[in-house]
Amino acid sequence: MFTDYIHYIAPGLLLVYAIQLYHWYGIFLRINLEKKYSKSPTNIGLSVIISFREKVEILPTLIKNLSQQSYENFEVLIVNDGPVSQPNNLLSDWASGDERFQYLKHKKNTIGKKSALEFGIKNASNNWLVFTDIDCEPGDNWLEIISKSIPDHPSILLGVSPYKKKPGLLNKVIQGETFITAIQYLGWAQKGKAYMGVGRNLIYHRQVFEKYKFDSHRNIPFGDDDLLVNEAGKEFPIYILPDTEAMTYSAPPITWSEWYGQKSRHLSAGKFYTLKTQIRISIFNFSLALEKLLLLILIFSSPVLAIIFILCKALFLIYPINKLKSSIGMISSLTDWLAYEWFHSLYLVFMSPYIFFKTKRKW
Repeated sequence: MFTDYIHYIAPGLLLVYAIQLYHWYGIFLRINLEKKYSKSPTNIGLSVIISFREKVEILPTLIKNLSQQSYENFEVLIVNDGPVSQPNNLLSDWASGDERFQYLKHKKNTIGKKSALEFGIKNASNNWLVFTDIDCEPGDNWLEIISKSIPDHPSILLGVSPYKKKPGLLNKVIQGETFITAIQYLGWAQKGKAYMGVGRNLIYHRQVFEKYKFDSHRNIPFGDDDLLVNEAGKEFPIYILPDTEAMTYSAPPITWSEWYGQKSRHLSAGKFYTLKTQIRISIFNFSLALEKLLLLILIFSSPVLAIIFILCKALFLIYPINKLKSSIGMISSLTDWLAYEWFHSLYLVFMSPYIFFKTKRKW
């Protein structure tokens, strides 16, 4: 019964491919994580702020990585958000008496971690604020690269934070979803249309926070990263960290339910983006979903034509996928990406309630 519609399906596929070509070659390929800095390393002070509410056993690795940074002019404020029960001498063994580390107890009074981050910012002694999470592992040159990338004016720097690769289908899904998120927010940032960042690797000047804070979205238990960037980006310039060594790696969710809870939180914040931002990022995602629907119809009505379209898609993706996977990682091959696109289309359908209607209220 689909044969009567082939003359509509083929033009539809050509249209969505044109949309995707524009995004891959006009936006995503703008991402450049090669080592290009605007200046030599400086001695600018950095305040690294970490809020935690999980078990403290996962802190030692992060503290060790931070204590071994090649850059020296920084402080670390570890904010116990709850506070959950921990000993007062929490840092004595792990930080080995390093005075750059401070342990702060914060009395939680709102959902989410915004008030804890504010508490950390209030106690920070430097104007440049660096944010990461308790389960992240930055490389030894992370803060040095940040210091070389900081401009001479208040602004925001967006970092990349991949998840560690593990065996299994879930991790492949996580890598694909993290990849598509990264190429979109980094690509649009390079184009001057930044709309989000990730709190696992985010830097901004104190003036950015003092101007916007979290006031407009304080009642939402998330969005301390992307909603702040979405709002402050209208006034302050935004850059990306230009080096793969500036990535921070995080432990991935290990169960489907954990991953679902995480994504529902992230997607719930997306509805609070500006309307222009929502339209801009929806176009690419919608084109993927529409492409898969049209291909499914074509597979049953004209399999040969469907294969031709799939091969054409693969051909125009060879260059951008190979370039981007060598730059930001996550995706292992073109085949992995093409397979993930089908899952992503289903993901958009099943997660759409959080995109358009629901707001997850738990943290």
